[in-house]
Amino acid sequence: MAPQFLRADNVFGSQSLGPELRVKEALTPFRHGSWVAVILLAMLFPVSAAGNEAVELSLPPNGDFRAGEAEPVGWRLSGGSGRRVEKDILEVTGDGRGSNAWTAQVVLQPGARYVMTVKGRRLGASGGCAIMGLAEVNHDWTFPDTEWGEFQAAFRVPDQVTTTQFRLGQWEVRGTIQYDAVQLRPALPIYSKHGAITLGRGERIENRHYLFNALFNQYGSNDHQVLERATAGFNTSRWVISGQNEVIYHFNLPGCQFVRGRLVVNINYYTRGALSVAISRNGKAWTEIARGDKLGAVEVSLPGELLPAADLWLRLRGATSDTSLQVDSIIFEGELDKELPSVTGQTIYGILSEGSLPAGASSLGLSYLGLSENGQHLFEISSPSESSYDFRVSVNAPDGTAILQDQVLEPGRVSGSHTLGFAIPVTTPGVYRAFLTIQQHGRALGVLEIPLAVHEYHRADYGNYLAKAGPVVLWWCEADWKIARKRPAPKDAGGSSGITVMAAKGDHESVQLVLRPEDGTTLERVEVSNLQGPKGYSIDAGNVTVHRVFYHFVHTPTDQTGVVDWWPDALPPIQYPLSLSAGMNQPLWVTIRVPRNAEAGEYHGEIRLTGTGWQAVVPLQLKVWNFALPERNHLETAFGFDCWQAFRYHNVQSEEDRRRVLDLYFQSFADHRISPYNPTPLDPYRVTFDPKAEPPRAVIDFSRFDNAMEEAIRRYHFTNFMVQIQGMGGGTFHSRVEPSLAGFAESTPQYQALFSSQVRQIEEHLREKGWLHMAYVYWFDEPEPKDYEFVKAGMARLKKYAPGLARMLTEEPVEPLYGYVDIWCPISPNYDHKVAEERRQLGERFWWYICTGPKAPYCTLFIDHPATELRVWLWQTWQRRISGILVWATNYWTSSAAFPDGFQDPYDDPMSYVSGYSTPKGVKRHWGNGDGRFIYPPPEASVPGKTDHPVLSPPASSIRWEMLREGIEDYEMLWLLADLLTRYGNQLSPEERDNFAQLLEVPPQITRDMTTFTRTPDPIYQRRAQIAAAIERLMSLQK
Repeated sequence: MAPQFLRADNVFGSQSLGPELRVKEALTPFRHGSWVAVILLAMLFPVSAAGNEAVELSLPPNGDFRAGEAEPVGWRLSGGSGRRVEKDILEVTGDGRGSNAWTAQVVLQPGARYVMTVKGRRLGASGGCAIMGLAEVNHDWTFPDTEWGEFQAAFRVPDQVTTTQFRLGQWEVRGTIQYDAVQLRPALPIYSKHGAITLGRGERIENRHYLFNALFNQYGSNDHQVLERATAGFNTSRWVISGQNEVIYHFNLPGCQFVRGRLVVNINYYTRGALSVAISRNGKAWTEIARGDKLGAVEVSLPGELLPAADLWLRLRGATSDTSLQVDSIIFEGELDKELPSVTGQTIYGILSEGSLPAGASSLGLSYLGLSENGQHLFEISSPSESSYDFRVSVNAPDGTAILQDQVLEPGRVSGSHTLGFAIPVTTPGVYRAFLTIQQHGRALGVLEIPLAVHEYHRADYGNYLAKAGPVVLWWCEADWKIARKRPAPKDAGGSSGITVMAAKGDHESVQLVLRPEDGTTLERVEVSNLQGPKGYSIDAGNVTVHRVFYHFVHTPTDQTGVVDWWPDALPPIQYPLSLSAGMNQPLWVTIRVPRNAEAGEYHGEIRLTGTGWQAVVPLQLKVWNFALPERNHLETAFGFDCWQAFRYHNVQSEEDRRRVLDLYFQSFADHRISPYNPTPLDPYRVTFDPKAEPPRAVIDFSRFDNAMEEAIRRYHFTNFMVQIQGMGGGTFHSRVEPSLAGFAESTPQYQALFSSQVRQIEEHLREKGWLHMAYVYWFDEPEPKDYEFVKAGMARLKKYAPGLARMLTEEPVEPLYGYVDIWCPISPNYDHKVAEERRQLGERFWWYICTGPKAPYCTLFIDHPATELRVWLWQTWQRRISGILVWATNYWTSSAAFPDGFQDPYDDPMSYVSGYSTPKGVKRHWGNGDGRFIYPPPEASVPGKTDHPVLSPPASSIRWEMLREGIEDYEMLWLLADLLTRYGNQLSPEERDNFAQLLEVPPQITRDMTTFTRTPDPIYQRRAQIAAAIERLMSLQK
């Protein structure tokens, strides 16, 4: 008999979180959308020998810190500076060196799971991090400034730990951190289930292949369904193995055998000793298959004599008594003897919120059945039919509203067990809480709180139904959404008028047309008509492009905002026929380029879809505003691009083919209003040095450079470029290169003469060409205080010999560098508006940048973050009067460290791996999904050597590349309004002028501060429409 599911229908029809969502630093608590399995409550709620009472557990006392007069009862400061504030806040203050913490003694159950929760914030603090957790299981956190954030993580207690210290502290923080409302509660891991298959977080099956990827930086930290034993310590994202401590994993899939296996273990920190890697078929007799005694990956295939095997145990142990090392990645890949459904494991942690359970509860099982086709999250409870337990469930929405109230679960009978189920219909993101009350003979024994976090990515409260064509449901939404493949289509509300778009002249606007088939089918063709407009004017169909939205499997989330799942990013051309899988969304990316000479008004056209046995016509309506965006940017942009990497992937050898490929990439930059660092990589100015001349001098040939630069400005509208200077020296915080020219060191008169001759000629030439205002010198990256004197010397040398060249530095203003920098470019969290305003008074400019940092809760560039973040970053840019943005790379497709003997396929693997910075060969350290990667090679050139001929196709865009353009266009609309208001505002009434001036302020609904901003596009489109109306009004005042 099928499980009986309680329903709570039509609960979310009118509910919305609104446009403004608080972005928290906390790890996203619970992952869902796939399958995992049953765990016995006895593992969570241990019983006494008599079997009548639960073991007494001592959790952190005085969790709100209010008890006690002089000091909080139960808490002790380990040293350093700290205090209790307002009777309910604990505070620690650091000086940037060392650490200290408030500690409390706790008694825990060895091997059990717990969930810890705390509120935290920084008060004028920088550097370092907050530390929280057990002495043996620590978690580092980055708290928000001023405002409180809630932080939560689940973990497994080491097997030998009972009495230990729970800590709230700081490590190398300069300033103050505050804590409030700490909780540590027993937790029950609930695994997803698909038939007989049970998988947890980090596990995945794809046909005949099993994968376990120990994702340590997620909510469950060191805990996994396959973890059987652990005596090693843990710190945030890695096992800490000292002496002969160990971790043991057990792999088993019902009815299957492993016939091959491969293991990759990464040692990210090494002091001494060695890591012993051993395998067992029974958990008792062990075979060592590898040892690791240095930084880097230990890769090994399982010996044939151990296979096939139905069960495999993996043990990682210190090989010597003095071993000291850390492991931050464990990947096990196994080939199975039979094909299984493709499923991904998930783990949800239930929390004991009230009461305790007796020994008889050990036969109770709770599992997660995944997401139903209509968007309901399904759970199942199983217990023996002879048990006398009753179950009641209540469910609260994220705002606390009850959507199920004290419903009794009615059992069905399955294989001698009672099987009960309850369904939670959810579309809006947030944490839903199910409260499962277990009763016996009418007496409540305990309440299990099951937090179900609906991830932002899995929300289903947006989009517009269009029609149903054969087996395919058609719907559409704005470009600013990342659509989960399995989310349900919107309901048919009736009255669909097709796709609607609003844009300025010279604007690009995109939408997503989504195909969701009920049965597998194919798309054979997409056609777009001309768009017919006012006064007989039409926009040619060639101005409308349609691309496929490509999904990448994110195997390792960048941070707590991400989730293991298929994420959309690349936008390659559609290759027909395009297969459409049942129950899976396939968005098509539709972009309209509005000609600058288009007539204002309404335009109408259609998109025609032809599939196997079905057809559809989707109306397309465009409103063109009566103004054009500025043709050239007022926002300065500086993005890295490695043309040689592109040439390698495209397999082009001749100069002619290289120039064709370079033009294709630069056209993409131009279409997105972005300037590369170097717009003339094949045509640099040629500098030769004559140290024997009197005085020594440089001879520079600008001829090829001038032709290429003129083309870059005329054809591509590039607005900024990096000046190449030989002999400057440079480097990063990691390493540096001393300045020298023609073999002469900086201290020699020959060097000074050669250098001054070179930079003076460059400055004068750029001034004569009218390009000096576009130029910047970027010669040192992200200096630390130890580098300041070196940086000052180089900046002073530039100022002395070429004062007109703008000196840019990727650093926030610091007093030792005052007077040596013309363009400050801090990483976004380090921007200080008060300091910036003071420096602007001295004529200095401000850019800022994002890269592998920041991560959540800031606006970022990652694939596994909401699409709106990059667009909101540009609104934050305008809000702070920042005049430029910088990103270090756009086509970082592979890492020489992670792939020393080959190349990464950026379509198959979205992670950007570290290279340089002394990273050993073969080591895969993570920068984040999509860091430095905004454009993709064509699919036919996804790895070098994929074809034996040159690939002369254009690069593929990405959702993030498109969002950057949208944000830049928003910035230019704001600039245009400000300019028009300055010129024509005196013709308006005072009230209307003030109203228009207020539109130049960024509303809090879009972004209130650096970590509080919208994740939905609605407030952006609303503000754009208001700004457009104001611009049209001001344009009407022109004589």
